[in-house]
Amino acid sequence: MRRVLLSVLALVPLLLSACSSLAPSSAIITSDPVCGAVVNRSKAIRKVYGGRDYFFDSEKCAVEFEAHPSSYAMVHLSRVGPR
Repeated sequence: MRRVLLSVLALVPLLLSACSSLAPSSAIITSDPVCGAVVNRSKAIRKVYGGRDYFFDSEKCAVEFEAHPSSYAMVHLSRVGPR
C-alpha cells in the first residue's frame, strides 16, 4: 500500500505540469452575456457597449446583443459585477 501511495505522489508534479500547459496563463475566461457560455476573451467576438467590453461565443449572440444591449448588459453586470 505504501509503495502505491508513493508512486501516486511521485506523479503529482507531472500532472500539475500537464494541466498548466493545457490552458495558457494569458487566457482570460468570461461568459457570453446572451447565452451564458464560457468564452476565452482572446478567441471571442468582442463588442463595446457603454465603455465596457463584452465577449461572445458566436456571431448570433453578438447580433442579439447589439439588438438589445441594455437588457443583456444589465443581466451580465449582475452576474460578474462591476469591473
